Amino acid sequence: MNIDSGDRFGPLDEFSTRFLFGNINGLQLRDKGTRLQQVFREIHGLQADHTGLVEINTNMHHFEANQLLYKTAREEFTHSVLTSATSQTPCDSLFKPGGVLSVTRDNLVGRLIDKGSDSMGRWTFCKYAGKNGKVITVVTVYQVCMRPTNVVGNTAFHQQQLSIATEAQDNDVELTHGPQPRIRFHNDLVNFLRRLRRKGESIVLMGDFNDDICSGSSPMQRLFQDRDLQFVDIIGRCHPHTQSLSTYIRGTKRLDFILITQDLVPAVRHCGYLPFHSHFRTDHRFAFIDFQTATLFGNLHTKLAPNSLRDFTSKDPKQVQKYLLEKYRLLQDRNFFSRMNRLDDLPIDDPDHYLAEQLDKCWVECSLLAANRCKARRREWWSIPLHQAIEKKSLLQSHLSGLRTKRDLSEAIAARLAKFNLPPFELPETVEATKQALRQVQQVIAEIRRESKSVREQSQLDQARLLAFAGRKSDAEILEIIRKKEAQAERWRRISFLQGKKSRNQFSNVEVPASWPTTQAEFLDPDV
Repeated sequence: MNIDSGDRFGPLDEFSTRFLFGNINGLQLRDKGTRLQQVFREIHGLQADHTGLVEINTNMHHFEANQLLYKTAREEFTHSVLTSATSQTPCDSLFKPGGVLSVTRDNLVGRLIDKGSDSMGRWTFCKYAGKNGKVITVVTVYQVCMRPTNVVGNTAFHQQQLSIATEAQDNDVELTHGPQPRIRFHNDLVNFLRRLRRKGESIVLMGDFNDDICSGSSPMQRLFQDRDLQFVDIIGRCHPHTQSLSTYIRGTKRLDFILITQDLVPAVRHCGYLPFHSHFRTDHRFAFIDFQTATLFGNLHTKLAPNSLRDFTSKDPKQVQKYLLEKYRLLQDRNFFSRMNRLDDLPIDDPDHYLAEQLDKCWVECSLLAANRCKARRREWWSIPLHQAIEKKSLLQSHLSGLRTKRDLSEAIAARLAKFNLPPFELPETVEATKQALRQVQQVIAEIRRESKSVREQSQLDQARLLAFAGRKSDAEILEIIRKKEAQAERWRRISFLQGKKSRNQFSNVEVPASWPTTQAEFLDPDV
């Protein structure tokens, strides 16, 4: 049955830390990041502190892919660190089979002391600091299928074959039995995990192994039998019925696991598997594990200040350039550099402490002033119609997957429909009809984005009328206040533009020509 398996997945309290794992079936960056945005929003909604995603099918060596990934993370998370793994095989496209992505978010970011990845794109690792030198390392792995999905082609299997063959050629090593990616994976992963354990680190190992590693015939039995590793199948131990669970929608075996070292077992609060398509559009079940934070790390997380309290972000090239130019101008206006040269020319035995203090004060003042003049760039206007159209697209994609795999996903889709409060709509009965419906909703999304500001305004007006009609006058008034404040902000933005972008002087009154527009609608009309 397509239901939760294990502990009930519920809200996370402030004393717990949640790790989430799943095979995402590609981030599909060619849709301008719409799916990526949905994935990150679900991660945020599920309160996952660390999320491991495999088979991201993304070329992480591509500049555009990295830019879109980090931009979306900044928009969706207060604090985040991304750790990715991809093979070294050259590729010009955004698409590249296989790959791993780990997402660390919010207060757990403050514990991150090291991160990295395997050169063949098989795993990532993130090391988190606990009390008294304790280190918890989260390793997210993806093992290719036992045999490639295509005998020849561009798959994760072939990517690893190419990587192994290239490495062997570079090191002048003869591969007598061929590259054999799975055998190489077993040996390399076990050796890597042993090195971590010898350093005294505790390990959370999450992965799609494309194999039931708990069966006696699996070569990955070493993970449980090796004295140095001492791994525990925590979900299988806590919920024995999951040992026969299918985690792949077209399969019959459990392929996705979360393993932990024996010393972490006392910290576990909840664990289990989520239903297919319950939160993510993928053909694998997601797995989760909740730890008691104080038991896992020895203390609670330190709360990090939100980025909104910062004047600007150093990850935005345009803002950084503006900050540096403005700061340089301010320092020049205050003769900072000439005074610094004068201080440098003084003898070591005859320093001028007063001048040094003045320069230090000047540097701080100029830094604060320059940062204050760097404003964040405007984002696309959000609206209820845009949100509903994007979620409808996601539901249709899940329905299409169910039709293709002959799986009944109606309950999961109905639950998501209720969760997002979407207007009810009929699901098409055939694959072709579903594809046609998808194309139509994609056109609607594109149109809304082109007119995002006007769509938002109309949506606010419609919502205010509905609230007033339903007798919720206070809610309608709040919405009207928001709408008026946004219009007011737009007016002042235009006034600032008319004042002149390069002007640094302020003014206390404005003389308005008699020929100017007299109504708000005329003033906001771009053609006037």
